[in-house]
Amino acid sequence: MYLYYTRDHFSDKRAVSSITINGTQSGAINCYNKNGSLKEAEISLNKGVSGTPFVYMHISTVTKVNRPNPEPTANSGLTYNGSPQKLIPSNYDSDYSGDVYFRLGTTGSYTDKVNSITATNAGTYTIYYYSAESYYGNSSVDYAHTITATIAKAANSGAYVTCSNYLEGTAPEPELKGTNLSSGTVTFKYSTSQNGSYSPTKPTAAGTYWVKATIASDGNYNEYTTVPRALQSTKTGACTIAARRPHPTSSVLTLSSTCSPSVSTPATTTPTSTSSWAPT
Repeated sequence: MYLYYTRDHFSDKRAVSSITINGTQSGAINCYNKNGSLKEAEISLNKGVSGTPFVYMHISTVTKVNRPNPEPTANSGLTYNGSPQKLIPSNYDSDYSGDVYFRLGTTGSYTDKVNSITATNAGTYTIYYYSAESYYGNSSVDYAHTITATIAKAANSGAYVTCSNYLEGTAPEPELKGTNLSSGTVTFKYSTSQNGSYSPTKPTAAGTYWVKATIASDGNYNEYTTVPRALQSTKTGACTIAARRPHPTSSVLTLSSTCSPSVSTPATTTPTSTSSWAPT
């Protein structure tokens, strides 16, 4: 027994996906389905010869959707650079399925200009596409396929921290310098050693510390942490003033002051000043 099936009989280009034989069914030669519509997915065919048992065949069909050949693919290795980037290779061409139409996202119009499918900001993008050729299956936009393209966030770099030394009991005032590309929050953190544990608490006691800045990521740039920078908090200085006469009979009184440690920032020397005074 031969079974002939014509794909064009169905408006949505169905194709036979399976055929099963059921020997318990009987009936006349017929072609029908449950609802009398040829668009149904199940069709019953009875084939029999007078005087012989009937053979009942159950045919299942599946809607064929035309796919471009070759299928389009998304560009890989894209990283944010501030400019629009093509999401599909410029040289894509479907040789065997007619024109292919594309749309970025769920809204807007389809276009056959592959180079117009672009995006600028970092993120993952869904691209819808379908083939205009209907011979191999349904070509409606209702049967569009999808691929995804990703633009990765860029690295943030070029920023660094500066901070002046300061007096004991006061707080450091670090600044972020250089080129910060991210709009994320900047957090300064401190530690007693370069490779130690850092905290946002500002140190006020005298000593040597390290400070670094963490810049949070934003939509297009990754998080970035600067190189730690050393800074010093100096103890508050105390000064002593002494008065003396160069000679017991001299009418000149000499004043001298000594500050230790110096209150200048930073300072490592002990300055001494001398002035002369004579009574009138």
